Amino acid sequence: MKMKTNNYIIFLDIDGVMNSTCFQKKNTPVIVEENKAKILLNIIKETGAKVVLTSLRRVVEWDELCDLFKKFNIELYDKTPNISLDKSKEIHKWLDEHKDVDNYVVIDDKDMSEIFNERFILINHCFGITKSKVTKVIKALLEG
Repeated sequence: MKMKTNNYIIFLDIDGVMNSTCFQKKNTPVIVEENKAKILLNIIKETGAKVVLTSLRRVVEWDELCDLFKKFNIELYDKTPNISLDKSKEIHKWLDEHKDVDNYVVIDDKDMSEIFNERFILINHCFGITKSKVTKVIKALLEG
């Protein structure tokens, strides 16, 4: 008997989540810190979740971002549509177009908790995603 695979989505920002913005100079190239990539990879392995980018960088740097994440064995599944400067609207539009999603989590350094409630994980931009957030992300995906 084949087990049902769940369709979990991680809506992921980059700056302030996959890097520590307080310690970077302005206008630096795309940076995914190795320790942040390992944390994300751990979440993906634990949940089977797919990554959908919400970062503004996805608009002009999609191919470069795909290559960069591949170096960390992370596949970028998709990106939200570029319809406004409101990420929550773009996430909702993506979800409207992908009805097969079982559950999702939004990981960002800009607070959207009032919109996404327990599915939102706020990251401190100075530190980026940390190991202390792993349990919360996994719980939101598996139990949310």
